[in-house]
Amino acid sequence: MTLGALQGKGDFELGTTPSGGGPSLVPELFLADRAEDRESIYRLRYRAYRSVGAIPRRADRRFEDDDDERPGSYLFGLREPDGRVSSSLRVLVSENARQVTSRRAFSDVLDARVVPGEWVAEANRFVVDPGLASRRRGRARQLLLFRALVLCCQVFDVDWYLGAARPRHVPFYRRLVLLSPWSDPRVYPGLSTPMVLLGGRFRRNLRLFQERRGESLAWTQPDLRSWSARLAAERP
Repeated sequence: MTLGALQGKGDFELGTTPSGGGPSLVPELFLADRAEDRESIYRLRYRAYRSVGAIPRRADRRFEDDDDERPGSYLFGLREPDGRVSSSLRVLVSENARQVTSRRAFSDVLDARVVPGEWVAEANRFVVDPGLASRRRGRARQLLLFRALVLCCQVFDVDWYLGAARPRHVPFYRRLVLLSPWSDPRVYPGLSTPMVLLGGRFRRNLRLFQERRGESLAWTQPDLRSWSARLAAERP
């Protein structure tokens, strides 16, 4: 999928290439395998969550949880041209909806929606550098990180894809990734801010997305092809 397909006409501009040639200003989407990349993301989470009062102060100024290291957990980030990690998203893939992060707040909702044995991919721990969060560039990073979610959904051929958002962000997620609200706001694991659980049938919504945007989700970039091969090898 092209960035334009994700944005749609008149949505958000992520970056530009300087006139006359030169390095692209578009951030690099990466899978955080290296310890230093993961540490940068944990510290970014802390700054982002503290900026909205979602977590208390911590001496180590970092935020991680047990799901970061569990099988089926993939941590993605965006790296700016200056090397700074500016945004991150975790995708948790499982064949048991009771093993995703949102189970701690929405187990009853998941039990009512997802049949045991159906595969789910949950997008969570989405954060943007507080210096970008209120700008159009911050919104555009959501569009770029969505590519990582779709990649995981496709490789694992999931039945459902899930996410959680603050109530005021629900319309944006409905428009961007066709996720529908499944719950009333509840306090999300590890945070003090209420979140709404969102979900959708991936295969059906993938067709709808393609029809609306007039694009196929063809992953052609070398990094995406390599991730696809790696993820496919990890599926049971």
